[in-house]
Amino acid sequence: MAEIAAITVAFLAVGRRVALLRAFREELDRFGGKLLGADVNRLVPAAAVCHDFRQIGRWDADGYGDDLIHWCQQQRVDLLISLWEPEFFRLSTLRPDLTKVGTKLLLSEKPVLDVCMDKLAFSRWCGKEGFATPNLWDATDWHRWNGEVPLFIKPRRGMGSKSACPVKEPVDLEPYANHPDAWILQEFIDGKEYTFDAFLDAQGRVIEVVMRERVEVRAGEVIKSRTVFFPEPWQETCRLCSLLGKMGAIGPLTVQGFIRQSDGAFFFTEVNPRFGGGVPLAIQAGALHPRWLIQMVEDRMIEHVPGSYQKNLWMLRYDDAVFVVE
Repeated sequence: MAEIAAITVAFLAVGRRVALLRAFREELDRFGGKLLGADVNRLVPAAAVCHDFRQIGRWDADGYGDDLIHWCQQQRVDLLISLWEPEFFRLSTLRPDLTKVGTKLLLSEKPVLDVCMDKLAFSRWCGKEGFATPNLWDATDWHRWNGEVPLFIKPRRGMGSKSACPVKEPVDLEPYANHPDAWILQEFIDGKEYTFDAFLDAQGRVIEVVMRERVEVRAGEVIKSRTVFFPEPWQETCRLCSLLGKMGAIGPLTVQGFIRQSDGAFFFTEVNPRFGGGVPLAIQAGALHPRWLIQMVEDRMIEHVPGSYQKNLWMLRYDDAVFVVE
């Protein structure tokens, strides 16, 4: 790769994302770049990986926008990336002001956020574009369900899957009755769940889609996973990501779906417009997200053959600790 200038990349809501930030730190260190981190909590493990860390206010706090823009200008941030979906819409309104101070915001355009951050909207969009999804019921349809088939109830919006749980009979819905608009019912698909870590360039072109099996999950986060390749689901995911790219998707997309055991049919369940928790496996398998983002900041063409990632590579996650002195 041709020599590139040292750049500064800043992450918001770094939390426990040590492996992801470590991958960026290693790539930035190769070119004299700088990795910054920020979080509402000052004691977060990923802070230890950053060259510099700062505690910031919540996205919905007064003065958040001005404070963030001032920080980016002061630190000469070239690329700003958030890992926390609830602040995405707020950040999208700050894009023009961030651009004025020389900071590129790695965030898909609002039409993409509207589709991806509402599971019901995503299901309807998939139906319009010809993608298969499990049947969904929103709050207005709950009364039609008679318990004939197993279902899952899950948040209509939000991150992670730890709040999703099975529904075996109508009485199981009673705890959710006070906030029905916040939840959806999803048809149960008997099969294996897969995640696709996709990466799109600044023009919405699909650079890579890494397919991995979610072998073991704890509290909604994958802790054991392996890269796989099944042509039909992989190609459908490439097509889905390409369509989102035309709508303004950029950078990472985390796509999830199931392959039904009985007939091999594939169903999309959701797309998150951010780095997923298991993306370090995709990076290790050859989807060089940190390098590609540096190239994007430099307006360089990314040369990569989609589907060329390493197959049957396992990721086995474990608990670790960092130690800090205050």
